[in-house]
Amino acid sequence: MSIQIRCPACGGNVVMDTRLLLAGHQFTCGQAKCRSSISISAQSREVVQHAVDEYQSIRQQTVGSSHQPG
Repeated sequence: MSIQIRCPACGGNVVMDTRLLLAGHQFTCGQAKCRSSISISAQSREVVQHAVDEYQSIRQQTVGSSHQPG
């Protein structure tokens, strides 16, 4: 799943893939003058994985309920 967050250093965009983020990859701000990088620590990966799983579960429930006949 691709996500975009605001860079904490300059306010630019940082586009990330959650699977790669959880695998330990770093993602860099898209602003040429900034180039700050974002990653998560090994200790936080389990917490982030749980949050991503919960989000996807809720999203599937929401999308699934909107496609049911009314």
